[in-house]
Amino acid sequence: MDVSGLLAGLERQPSGEIVVPLQGKLDMSTQGGLAAALDQALEAGAVRVVADFSAVTSMSGAALLPLAVAQARAHKRGVRMAAAAVPVYAQATFRAVWPGEEMPVYASVADALAGQSEVVAPASGSGADGGWAQSLPPVDLSAFPREVPRINVQGQPVCGPASGFGRLWHKVYGAGLPGMQIGPEAVVSEWRDHFGDFWPAGNRMHLGPAGVAPGAPGVITLTVPPGMQLITGIQVAYSGPDSFVFLPVRGHMFCGLIVFGALMAGDGLEAQVQVLVRASDPLWETAMTMGGFSQEDQSWFHTLSQLARHLGTATKPRLCASVVDEQRAWSESGGVIFNSAVWSGLYQAAGLLRGLGGRR
Repeated sequence: MDVSGLLAGLERQPSGEIVVPLQGKLDMSTQGGLAAALDQALEAGAVRVVADFSAVTSMSGAALLPLAVAQARAHKRGVRMAAAAVPVYAQATFRAVWPGEEMPVYASVADALAGQSEVVAPASGSGADGGWAQSLPPVDLSAFPREVPRINVQGQPVCGPASGFGRLWHKVYGAGLPGMQIGPEAVVSEWRDHFGDFWPAGNRMHLGPAGVAPGAPGVITLTVPPGMQLITGIQVAYSGPDSFVFLPVRGHMFCGLIVFGALMAGDGLEAQVQVLVRASDPLWETAMTMGGFSQEDQSWFHTLSQLARHLGTATKPRLCASVVDEQRAWSESGGVIFNSAVWSGLYQAAGLLRGLGGRR
């Protein structure tokens, strides 16, 4: 399979495993080729799929989404997935997205096929690409101003698409940018530099001194009915020329990943928000099915429309959505104890009581 910039093939092993050798670049422009190659391996009846990154010349965070979709589809079929020769600079993020056995990372294809121990830890240094977070430990907000709320964010780990409770949704919000004389990288640069400016009124992203930088945290405050402030957060897994990628923290309404990027599509320049998410607990699943998903959709439509206006054009965003996995993970229902809506409500109620007490 030859997609501009990416070569991918299938190598069936006597054991029934299929190796998918990848050659060239992995970014927004080659997501479709990567997704097609992995889907072809699954359709070919593999008992295990090994994605081989040894000939990858460059990789952006946009590659995470088709990999995560394929892993979820494989898991649904009872097929295992593994990654071999993942570039050093991306290994820490791979482990944050797939912290268990969902996508073990091996030093080579030979190690993966032989059942050797996976790579214990990435080598030190940022490798060839500084856009990837080199570690994603529990969130540290010590560099944030004191007025930024810490609850639900400080000390929380990220929550990737292999975690969480609800049905797994894959959504792509797209917006054509007609008449623009700039390329995808310029769009992404403007979007990153003014990220919070495009959000609906009452919603805010609080960023630290580094901004949308690899490994940096963000605190999100959202105004939700009936006038409550919801507090949650994210960490930046990748921030590069073609895209930037957020991972929600535990207790967020979603577990998953969100890709913000731009590319030259069939009709010209297009900005996209790509999400692969599932509700993090049963309360969030109920809330999202009772109107939360619709509000989420309208929020990203607003963001894309405001981005287009900022760039000097107009657009009508569109949505393509599908359910990757219908199953709810009842083993993850205990995550409700970290539900950010519950703790945000208690936090504000406590603040109100403190205020009343102070006026006596």
